[in-house]
Amino acid sequence: MFFITPTFKNKNAAVIALILSFLMKVLGFFTDGMLSSILSNEIWFVIGMCMSVFEFKKITVRKNLPYSIILGIIFVLLSIVIYAAGIQNQLIGFILGLAACFSIVMMIAIIYGNRGQSKLFGILAEYTMPIFLMHTMFAAGLRAVLFKLGIYNSAIHIILGILISFIGPIIAAVIMKKLKFLEFFLYPGKFIKTDKIFFESKH
Repeated sequence: MFFITPTFKNKNAAVIALILSFLMKVLGFFTDGMLSSILSNEIWFVIGMCMSVFEFKKITVRKNLPYSIILGIIFVLLSIVIYAAGIQNQLIGFILGLAACFSIVMMIAIIYGNRGQSKLFGILAEYTMPIFLMHTMFAAGLRAVLFKLGIYNSAIHIILGILISFIGPIIAAVIMKKLKFLEFFLYPGKFIKTDKIFFESKH
């Protein structure tokens, strides 16, 4: 995803990238395997960059807080209904994902808009990328271990799953940072940029 997603800083490029990623998302509905995953998830990378390019903070005013809370509640209720009904639809999942992300990002931006960053959030912010990339592996791995141990209690799975989703990637990131060749898989752009400077200095 990092290799195929360019970084853009102007609004025209952002609009073009958003349109292309949306078309890729639609195409992803009709494909399978890794290709489907790449096509379907590209749009989340682009939306994240668009939030920066179009200055998302400008619309995070306090009067919008109730709307973001209501949207979050609607997401939770619909998720429960869809899960209970056994509905599996990629389009519905995408729409619910958009609702959840918009609600959470809007609430956090409004609540912490005029406040200093807490120490806990400061630590988490430093490891945002490792958590984003590896939380599923640690949560799913722990879930498999709990099942093997005969532990099926949902509350235990949820609580421990959330904890390992943060703690696991942070520990992994610390280890990967010490072993430079592993850190490449977290921040490939960092090493590519370094190589570019190195080759330019040689010439």
